[in-house]
Amino acid sequence: MYVEAYLPIGINQAFTYHVPKELENQIYKGSIIQVPFGSRRSLAYVNNLVSKTLYSGKTKTIISIKSNIVEQNPELGTLVEWMSRYYTASKGTVAKNNFSFLYSKTSSKKIKTDKQIHLTKKGKDFFNNRLVKGKSRIKVLEYLFIKRTKNLKEIKEILRVSPQTIKTLERDKLISLKETTIEYNPLSYEEIDKKKDNLLLSERQDEIFQAINAQAKQNKFSANLIHGVTGSGKTEIYIKLIENLVKQRKSALILVPEIVLTPETATRFKRYFQKDVGVWNSSMTHSEKKWTWDNVKNNKIKIIVGTRSSVFLPMQKLSLIVVDEEHDSSYKQAEGMPSYNARDIAIIRAKHLDIPVVLGSATPSIESYYNCTMGKYNMYELKERYGSAVYPEVELVNMFDEVDQDQIFSQKMLENISDKLGKNEQVILLHNRRGFSSIMCCLDCGYILTSLKTSTPLTYHKTFNQMLCHHTDEKYPVPKNCRECGSSNLQLKGVGTQQIEDEINKFFPQARVSRFDADSTSKKNSYKKILNDFENHKYDILIGTQMVSKGFDFHNVTLVGVLNADIGLFAPDFRSGERIFQLLYQVCGRAGRGDKKGKAIIQSFNTRDPYIQASSIMDTKRYYNILLAERLELDYPPFSKVIRILLKGKNLNEVQKAMNYVTDFLNENKFSYLGPSLAPIEKINNFYRYHLIIKSDKPFKFQDTFINDSKLNDLLLKLKRIRYQ
Repeated sequence: MYVEAYLPIGINQAFTYHVPKELENQIYKGSIIQVPFGSRRSLAYVNNLVSKTLYSGKTKTIISIKSNIVEQNPELGTLVEWMSRYYTASKGTVAKNNFSFLYSKTSSKKIKTDKQIHLTKKGKDFFNNRLVKGKSRIKVLEYLFIKRTKNLKEIKEILRVSPQTIKTLERDKLISLKETTIEYNPLSYEEIDKKKDNLLLSERQDEIFQAINAQAKQNKFSANLIHGVTGSGKTEIYIKLIENLVKQRKSALILVPEIVLTPETATRFKRYFQKDVGVWNSSMTHSEKKWTWDNVKNNKIKIIVGTRSSVFLPMQKLSLIVVDEEHDSSYKQAEGMPSYNARDIAIIRAKHLDIPVVLGSATPSIESYYNCTMGKYNMYELKERYGSAVYPEVELVNMFDEVDQDQIFSQKMLENISDKLGKNEQVILLHNRRGFSSIMCCLDCGYILTSLKTSTPLTYHKTFNQMLCHHTDEKYPVPKNCRECGSSNLQLKGVGTQQIEDEINKFFPQARVSRFDADSTSKKNSYKKILNDFENHKYDILIGTQMVSKGFDFHNVTLVGVLNADIGLFAPDFRSGERIFQLLYQVCGRAGRGDKKGKAIIQSFNTRDPYIQASSIMDTKRYYNILLAERLELDYPPFSKVIRILLKGKNLNEVQKAMNYVTDFLNENKFSYLGPSLAPIEKINNFYRYHLIIKSDKPFKFQDTFINDSKLNDLLLKLKRIRYQ
């Protein structure tokens, strides 16, 4: 027997391996196997089992079988096939992406074990009758009598007793030692004593729950969009749906767009489902991932709250997938291949399993909204906030009307911050630029300091007193002279979150201020501490980038301020208007989520922009009408499929030459495209980047033509110094 297997390399070609007799009954299509490849060993994905091979050379033999995860979850194998075709990526690369935990070097590493020490019946009798001699031995038995059972290592450290004392007690059968696996549950910090009572849904929430639950009972696929204003109680509907599934020993997956949302969401679910809840994200240690992976595979964990990679977890009896904040761009893996969108993968997986998928958002993506209008998805609207909370008043401030247009805060913003602080209420300030100053420029020649490896300006970070590149993490000392003309007349321009923190401290020195951005949350679990401290009112003001716009539920926040709504508005991306509206609408929704009325202030130099205006009056209907009309006129999604091809290499001429092959192919096959041109960020890590945008009227039309064009693929493979995605 032989297998045709794909290795985790860019070449979409299967390699043939011989299956030894002892493994023939253990190997399946979709198995992850270890094979010899050149002078090293590699994991490979089994695409097919064959009795004969056409390969005339010497066939190498499989070393071992790593996992049969696809045999247990057939839909995961279907996902590999679909993703390879849709994203034009090799099956080996897709398999490595989807099962990255298995492909990691530490995946075979065993979870550590520990010893637990218990007091035996004989030990209790001896202790009660004072038959034990020796101070150390009496101390151990006394401790165990009170604590009942304890970790051996901890007892040695606390009581400072010798190993010989433990050995003597065990020899005399006064204690017993038991080896146990250490539990690396990443949610163990969240101790919830009492299970929460059943939820009471509003009339509208119950209508939505009943409708989706009826579909779940039919064991049929359906895509359902809950379009609810921020704070309308979408999570309560998710919990109610999952409650029914858990009773049937079925499982559910809840996707969240960011790691920072995982703790709060998981805690809410754990209050209702206790030990049935687990988490999955990239910040977890190997031991935590292994513990979660094993418990998911064995169906001990029924509910997973995770970021985009959790969509590939081998969940047993998976019966519902929820994609919360489905519009969020964080669901898209932008770098590397395959550059997938977890929301789309969730829908495809649900389709193959014949289960419902629920998408939730206050600002649905235009694709999801359009699919509802076309009848492909079911739409359910929640127009009011949950409980007694009311929607915030939103005020738009034109910064051109300010006396000093260079100032960070408008007079209106300062007055409102002062008012809220005086009432002991909390404030969130959004500015979507981290660091202290966004650029350093020479006032004599106009040169802007950029990274040596990229084409983007360096950002000054006061905390480190360094210039940082946000694309490569390079660090540079602050220069004294201009690179171009040697002048010392350098000036920092632009505002970042660090500078805003400094300024707010000047205006409100008594206020307790914290910052929530990629710099302040770089250490493991630091984001949890910042969010917990803010929720417990250890801080009055939270300053952050778009991270603060996510689905947080702070009941004492009554003011949200957006300091520059224009950031990103003029980015060379057809989605820029959509993203600005979503960001502003979402962040304004962080205010007034409790009993107190909230307010949001949006500062802008472009108050006539239709997306900023629509967000300031919270008018989603107007926003979607504007956006759909614009996309229809320009033939952009949802009215077409858009594919981006990006080539990169260290030699610009070679990149341009490679792009010529691609454009020749597009012209021959009569595809409509924009470009080619230098990418918005033309160089990263010394790689020049060239791209073009293809428009197609049908799914897979471009992909199938591209995959089947052997001439083009051969040409691209020969260009070893050029990478494409």
